[in-house]
Amino acid sequence: MPEDDTPPEEKPRFLLPDGCKDLIDALRLQEPQSEPEAIADFMPTTPSPSSGGPLPESVSIPDPVLVRDLATALHMKGYEVIRALMDQNVFASPQTMLDFQRASALCSHFGVVAHKVI
Repeated sequence: MPEDDTPPEEKPRFLLPDGCKDLIDALRLQEPQSEPEAIADFMPTTPSPSSGGPLPESVSIPDPVLVRDLATALHMKGYEVIRALMDQNVFASPQTMLDFQRASALCSHFGVVAHKVI
């Protein structure tokens, strides 16, 4: 008997809703039709400390300053300062030393004036 190269007919494993030609169409019908929310709606527009206390108007910091000491001076959590540094493409830890120029730029990001301690 010669072998036939044509594949055997596949039986459908499930029933598709009317108007659907495949499983992807059926899944699209099940998805909600609402508009996805923009990511910008979840991001705060201005930085604010989550520790609850208001930011000081000005801080006096040495040159150089540890990230954790800068966070303490700003009444913020260390991870908030590190996140702001990461937004500026600076990867730091709480023990990282920052020069005065970088620390004052970070303070101005939060709306705080930085003074150098001599």
